[in-house]
Amino acid sequence: MKPRGATQEIRFISRPSGGELYIALTLPVDNPQPSQLALICPPVFEEYSRSYATLREFARRLSAHGIGALRFDYVGIGESYGDPDTFSMSSAMADISFLASWLMERFPAAKVTPVGMRLGCRLMLDALVNPIRSGNPRIATPILWDPVLDARQYILGDLRATLAGAMVVCRAAVASREDIVRETLDSGFCERERYRLNQIDGYPITRELLCEAGVGNSDIWSFSEPVVVLLAISAGNGERQSKQLASMLPKMKFHAVQDIPYWNQPPIYSQIRENLFEITQRCMEQCN
Repeated sequence: MKPRGATQEIRFISRPSGGELYIALTLPVDNPQPSQLALICPPVFEEYSRSYATLREFARRLSAHGIGALRFDYVGIGESYGDPDTFSMSSAMADISFLASWLMERFPAAKVTPVGMRLGCRLMLDALVNPIRSGNPRIATPILWDPVLDARQYILGDLRATLAGAMVVCRAAVASREDIVRETLDSGFCERERYRLNQIDGYPITRELLCEAGVGNSDIWSFSEPVVVLLAISAGNGERQSKQLASMLPKMKFHAVQDIPYWNQPPIYSQIRENLFEITQRCMEQCN
């Protein structure tokens, strides 16, 4: 089948709780009402910036094969409303839930497939757990790219780069990650030598975000149909990662995809991830 052209609609839509969300809706040029749509839930912080071009190309790939795609920025991130400190897990989950409903209302004959990336997977699963578990026929089996489900450990890991930068500025170790967490929970910030430590890539790690970033209850992520997990790896079969995820995702279809990781590569070279795109598209078509 010859790939189709695509159209892209960029706009801001009002959130129910105030402010506006930036969205980019990509549709097949010859079918403005496709039967399938992907709701792309992006990563956050530095991974958001690094994966942006890849997700744009992914949306184009889907549209060229008859599947619509909605990309967006969470409130407080990218082009959406709000300063960076307005981002939280609960606000991001509200954005995902709202956009899923918005898509189903605008495209009444389409099925929506939630596709999460990195921490976007955790946000998406928590946001849509009720309609997925209730068997809403309009929402297809979720697809997870390289899921991050333990938000707290993810935040602690990313704080390493912040601490490394502080060491360069101050020429000494100035704090530990535990110091940052404790002081942020106590006072809302952690600062040394006028250097703000409770931030990742310029995004503040707020008290609210730390309180929300628990491990999560994996019991609620067990759905009647297993979620699809795609892990982009340069080598190996992903056995170790599969075992780690199995404890949090009791039901999953795991695929180790031989492709270049998209979240830690500077957006300089081609952002096409042919294997990852193809397998995701195939999974969407099978779940429809």
